[in-house]
Amino acid sequence: MDNPKASRKLTPIKQLIVDVKTTDKVATGTMPYDQGDSASKIRFELQCTNLPLGSMVGFRCDKPGPSPIITLQDEVSELPVYTTALMSFVPADYKGSITIYAGFRQPPPAGASFSLNCYVIE
Repeated sequence: MDNPKASRKLTPIKQLIVDVKTTDKVATGTMPYDQGDSASKIRFELQCTNLPLGSMVGFRCDKPGPSPIITLQDEVSELPVYTTALMSFVPADYKGSITIYAGFRQPPPAGASFSLNCYVIE
């Protein structure tokens, strides 16, 4: 039996990378988001690399409109390489700013980073 979800294609459209300093207690980054003239289903994927275990990570957008809203709050990073995501239908002509964040209970190691990757789901 074919799985219709298995044939979905992800096309990258935007990326924001935040390199973390070893002295940071909190790190953030903000990316402008412009959907353009076509509505689409978008995967907003937060990837964490070498963050201390137990770090709190997430993202939020400053404007409503997509369904569900572009917000993923306070996920706990449980592995050295951790990925979490939200899928949302974003209407045509939507514009906003997406902020990604990470809070650390322990000092982050050199080379720690996190990123927000946005993909159109086709």
